Amino acid sequence: LERARLVQSLRARAIVDEELLVCTEAYFHRALEREFTRAVRSGEAFAVLRVSLLGLEASSPERRLLTWKAVGQIILQNLRVTDLVCRHAREGCLWILGPLPGGGEALVRRRVQEAVGRYAQEGADPAIRIELDLVVGPGNFAGPDALLQAFDALPPGRPA
Repeated sequence: LERARLVQSLRARAIVDEELLVCTEAYFHRALEREFTRAVRSGEAFAVLRVSLLGLEASSPERRLLTWKAVGQIILQNLRVTDLVCRHAREGCLWILGPLPGGGEALVRRRVQEAVGRYAQEGADPAIRIELDLVVGPGNFAGPDALLQAFDALPPGRPA
């Protein structure tokens, strides 16, 4: 029983998700809190991007996991070192958090679309489609939770 609690505690504090090899969702929430505070203090904007892969519904769970792992690594390789790629609680989604670059939200969106598009075109799975939802913070949001709630109000694939 004590061992089970210890393992659960370690998983809750983990930074890297064991399955997808990207940051955990718990770490994403901690990083978002820090980024929100920093952005309010400095007056600089940041972007939160929710990446959803569509077209995997008929695939086996193992195939979906392998595809997500590959896509997560491709996204990591194509973004800046300041961008954080994290697991999302909803299957088939990733979070990306980072400072808003000089090219703005269009640049972030284009980088991710190009990276995942190349993966799909290289024969991995041509049925894959990507959906990107983007919110820029801190904006008029009262805090990180309010910013994340804005995703629920977005039409699919549209920026806030």
